[in-house]
Amino acid sequence: MRSTLYVAVATRLYRKAIDSYLEGKFILPEKEIAEIEVVFNREFTEGFICSDPGLISPEKPMNRGAYIGTVIDGQVNLQRTVSVGDGIGLWCDGIVTGAIIKKMISSNRYVNRANTGQEVDLGLNAKDGTKIYLTSFTIYKT
Repeated sequence: MRSTLYVAVATRLYRKAIDSYLEGKFILPEKEIAEIEVVFNREFTEGFICSDPGLISPEKPMNRGAYIGTVIDGQVNLQRTVSVGDGIGLWCDGIVTGAIIKKMISSNRYVNRANTGQEVDLGLNAKDGTKIYLTSFTIYKT
């Protein structure tokens, strides 16, 4: 029940983790961890291991993507790097809508990419309190 993109990213993550373990320096590759959050993430829980009753959200059990920030006064303080062309999900008042970042303004300038910690206007006219999740990278678009 996972997309081919998820399978590709997860397989690459496991391969790199196994190879690093066999080389005697076990490392979880950060790039692939960040990618897997985007391609399939319902937010993390303690899951089955700790019998977490909130294993998934019954209202919205689908992929959320990776959290990038919440709209405050039309601005988003980014929790991760984003680029023009990235896909995003907007979660507000129990409604989920999707969009593509078509423009970004940072420090009164149009930019094509913005990094973690920057405040940006994504040109979405989204309501304050709207949570935004990254759902696809431009590098995956064909």
